[in-house]
Amino acid sequence: MEITWYGNARFRLRASGLTWWFDTAVHDIVEVADRATVVLSARSLAQLPAGSPAATIPVLDGPGEYELRGIPVFGVRIGPPGQDRLARQTAYVVVCDGLRICFIGPTTAMPRPADLGDMSPADIVVLPVGTGFGLTVADSQSVARTLEARIIIAYTADGSASGDDVIRRLCRELESDAEIVVRSVTMTGQTIPAVPRVLRLVSHEWLPDAVRSGNN
Repeated sequence: MEITWYGNARFRLRASGLTWWFDTAVHDIVEVADRATVVLSARSLAQLPAGSPAATIPVLDGPGEYELRGIPVFGVRIGPPGQDRLARQTAYVVVCDGLRICFIGPTTAMPRPADLGDMSPADIVVLPVGTGFGLTVADSQSVARTLEARIIIAYTADGSASGDDVIRRLCRELESDAEIVVRSVTMTGQTIPAVPRVLRLVSHEWLPDAVRSGNN
């Protein structure tokens, strides 16, 4: 599988012959929509316009158990109860290429133990960090260890000094060899490390032309 970050909480996962977009507005990918495209939304999406070319894209925007082309997907509601529908968060666990990957969108609220139990285990966790955007060092460490994650992909708001600090400290706390800065990461069940490792992805610029042409 290949994971690429496009800024904020926009991630692309290429695995098992499908292209998965996490927390990406449908209008951003309308022109590349095909049967091999799936959108996982952390927050509920507005209804697609009638006749939109993207109307055939599977869009998952809530908790539940799904199966797309034989690939299991689990949506888990996180955050405190009582929020309105647009404010609710859903984390997703996708099981493909012999790995379980968990996507968590921007949230400053530590997931409840029951929610973490529903997400566990996860070989890879995509985790927001930093003041006003994501989790603290302690909460990030707790999530990673509870999920038994071997790869922690930490992301933060652009230019966030607190997010950068959380990532550095998280590396120390989890005894990760070093902070690895890459544009994208490719992982298989055979290459995933045996001990936890923290990765930080450098964002691609969000260029629709590049996305449409399939370039990295």
